[in-house]
Amino acid sequence: MKALIFGCGSIGAHLSNACVACGVDVLICDISEAAINRFKKDLYPSRYGEMPANIKIVTTKDAREFARSCELILIGTPPDARMKVLRELDCNNNQVILLEKPIVAPGPDLKELKSLVNKNQNTIFVSGYDHVVSPSFLRFQEIIRDLKTANQISQILVNFRESWAGILNAHNWLHGPEDSYLGYSLRGGGALCEHSHGLNAGLIIANLLDNDFINAKAAYSCKRSDSKSPYDCDLFSSVYMKTKEVSLRVEQDVLTSPARKFIRVEQESTTVEWICNNVESKDQIVISKDGRIEIEEFPKTRADDFKYEIEHLKNLLGGKIKAEDSNIEIKKAILTSQIINESLKME
Repeated sequence: MKALIFGCGSIGAHLSNACVACGVDVLICDISEAAINRFKKDLYPSRYGEMPANIKIVTTKDAREFARSCELILIGTPPDARMKVLRELDCNNNQVILLEKPIVAPGPDLKELKSLVNKNQNTIFVSGYDHVVSPSFLRFQEIIRDLKTANQISQILVNFRESWAGILNAHNWLHGPEDSYLGYSLRGGGALCEHSHGLNAGLIIANLLDNDFINAKAAYSCKRSDSKSPYDCDLFSSVYMKTKEVSLRVEQDVLTSPARKFIRVEQESTTVEWICNNVESKDQIVISKDGRIEIEEFPKTRADDFKYEIEHLKNLLGGKIKAEDSNIEIKKAILTSQIINESLKME
């Protein structure tokens, strides 16, 4: 099996390593010669050691030809460049195409993406919201599914908060968020887009508890960078949605250190919390019921997040998982991006 990866940045390095670990050969390209050199000489070796022979760097021109023979197409470019890559690809029936999160930049790209997906029904499109295919999150879903009752009102609180410092540690060639899309909401950066893992995961849980939640309207508030800042984005965002059975509040920021990432579901006598990286190299699930507390732990590394994702893609391609049953199936991420678009219009 072969994967073609667009983008030699942080995500490209993670995806390359995960593919190799999962027995997938890699072709990777970038429009920037500087990014390619950094990937070869610093980024990949500093994280994973010597680059293996089954990772090959190709030109973007040749990549379009190679795409026809690759089962996995992984687009890890900045969000505002992803539709350009997609427009130049010939989608086929034997491929999975992954768009890193957020799947596109806010604005008209989402409409174009929806049209392209509809025209290519036999291609499997997925998002890069990798946390929702991790063993800990799948177990969390299982517990929440068992909690679902007709007469219980559920409250969901999501926090995905991590400071610029935490984000830039993975992009140490940048001096600040202003040096890339990260510092610009309309390019797919800022708290609402960059930490949209939280919004996406919260929507999956809300829709699990209430099939009508997909129709809920969103209220949005934010704190933006000021006029003297070198970048232009939201530093804190809050999205609130509710139906008769479920309320969902999602809070994301680029201010909090140390990072705080969790989803908490509360019912009358039960609270279940999924905590991402709660302790070093571990996710946790904390269940509080009738005064008793149970904790389940899931050891992992950051590299494992991407390995889970690649194994998931292989299972989609092999038919072991149906696309409609996948947490990263593109329609779920499209809903996330629709709410992002609607929220930014409210400012």
